[in-house]
Amino acid sequence: MLIISTTITAQQLYLETGKTVSSFDYKNSQGNKLNNLQATTHNFMALGYRKQIFTKTLFASLEASYADYGAIGSDDTVGNFMEWNLTYLEFNLGLDYELFTLNKIKFYTKGTAALGLLLRGT
Repeated sequence: MLIISTTITAQQLYLETGKTVSSFDYKNSQGNKLNNLQATTHNFMALGYRKQIFTKTLFASLEASYADYGAIGSDDTVGNFMEWNLTYLEFNLGLDYELFTLNKIKFYTKGTAALGLLLRGT
């Protein structure tokens, strides 16, 4: 008796890295907005795992990321300079669904829940 069995699984380990451009919507204790707040560029890195679940078009993902955010600005009335730098450790859990394929290009829709921990802020 000969039994042939085939198991197909789809899973991915991935690493993402890049730049974030961030700024803040800052208001002081009187509710006045800081008008000349400028965006700054920082780095991010994410490591994740993605696996096919239930059907061949539904995937679950688990990701951990390390990201920096910030902004710079100044106050013309007192002539000072301000800078914000924040570092977060983030955990993401998501589901994505393959909508359709067009000439080997796959289109997905994705929903993610995230939890971020502030590691450092200056």
